[in-house]
Amino acid sequence: MEQPVYDIRGSFTRYICHKIKGINPVGKNCTVSQYPDSSGICFRNTFGDWHCRMIGLSKQIGEHLPPPEN
Repeated sequence: MEQPVYDIRGSFTRYICHKIKGINPVGKNCTVSQYPDSSGICFRNTFGDWHCRMIGLSKQIGEHLPPPEN
């Protein structure tokens, strides 16, 4: 049975955090980018789990930043 695919739009912030060592000390080990105008899809797999994918143009906020609080 085929499941519906839903179009989505929105924004998100991406954190890429590196292993803590040397040039990546505690609290300064992440690169942060914002995706203010993104779009994508959401769908359910055969197990009933939701999966969503979004893409968009990014704006890098900075490097050597702290990880997200949550």
